[in-house]
Amino acid sequence: QTELCLADLEIVEKRIMKLAKIAKSGSKEARVEDEILRRIKASLDEAKPARQVELTDDELEMIKEMNLLTLKPTLYVCNVAEDEISTAWDENAYVQKVKEFAAKEGAQVVAISAKVESEIAELDPEEAKAFLEDLGESESGLDRLIKA
Repeated sequence: QTELCLADLEIVEKRIMKLAKIAKSGSKEARVEDEILRRIKASLDEAKPARQVELTDDELEMIKEMNLLTLKPTLYVCNVAEDEISTAWDENAYVQKVKEFAAKEGAQVVAISAKVESEIAELDPEEAKAFLEDLGESESGLDRLIKA
């Protein structure tokens, strides 16, 4: 994450320098964008992603073309053991730590079992559904991942 923040920081700093010249000519839009970028820069200086800065839809639209990496949503995927698939969300200590970390960032978390997903991929749809039901699941981890 630090590397992404540093990459975005470089982009933001360059844009702030360009905006300073434009703002001198009296451009209100340049001053507004500068204020937005200074808020983002403060966050990046603390190694916090830009997505943690509260921005309005209009503000996001103004800086959209910058394609800041830390402004993009994040999804964490936890690979759990086959026998933990139905309880991992509430009971697995690793998943709990990832959920806590993700909550601080406003990110989503999905817990799946790669082994189960591999087995499901080899089954026909009816067998896959029965297999998931035997595990106490209503949908595959891949389906949950796609929905996230």
